[in-house]
Amino acid sequence: MGVEESKAGTIPTVEGQAKAPPAAKGGTPESASKVSPEETQKLYTQKEADALVHVAKSEAGREKKVLEDVVVNLKAQIQTKESDIEENATDIEKLQTKVEDLASNDPERFNAIKELRVARDERRQLKADRSALEDEKREHGETVKLAQSTLREITVFEVAAEYESGDAVKLKELCETFEAKSDEQIRKIADTLWTKKAAVSPKPATPPLKPYSGITEGGGLDFSKLTPDEKIKESLRRIRKQ
Repeated sequence: MGVEESKAGTIPTVEGQAKAPPAAKGGTPESASKVSPEETQKLYTQKEADALVHVAKSEAGREKKVLEDVVVNLKAQIQTKESDIEENATDIEKLQTKVEDLASNDPERFNAIKELRVARDERRQLKADRSALEDEKREHGETVKLAQSTLREITVFEVAAEYESGDAVKLKELCETFEAKSDEQIRKIADTLWTKKAAVSPKPATPPLKPYSGITEGGGLDFSKLTPDEKIKESLRRIRKQ
């Protein structure tokens, strides 16, 4: 261990130990970079937040409707495939009977065997197509459930905000426990937990701006002779006075 001289006094050092870098002049202390929650600025006004929730809900609703239409279409395709498989089974049965009835040296028997082979290949393909459609329908069905869950979660947060001390997380857990899915069911649970917030009286509407005569306005001002910028400033001044 050695000793270094400095203006602040002697500083003991250990051989091989890196010296601590000096603090940068004018730097911001680490503690000063931390902002308390009280100092955090509000990112959105309530009106903006409501608008964002509305957009999210509308988007989820549209996605859910599109997916539901896809599922309906897939169900129709599956039904068509099942009908084709049934018809194919009838064809195979007829061809099998025809092959058995024809003599082994009959030229028709050879053609019947070829048709039977084609029909069986078609059956395998139809079953494969139906299976693929069922898998796709199942996947879209899961996505529809996710969209429904998203809509329900947005509704839960909207409803919780309508009550004093409303807790969206708690409301969501209870809705899942009691399998509450509709808006009415969600609100019934919220009603048993909290009290509705008092309705806020709407702000009085701003009286309409007095129309200009186009010639002179208060104090003999000739509004028609003002520049566009001056007209804007004068209009703002009059709005504030009302």
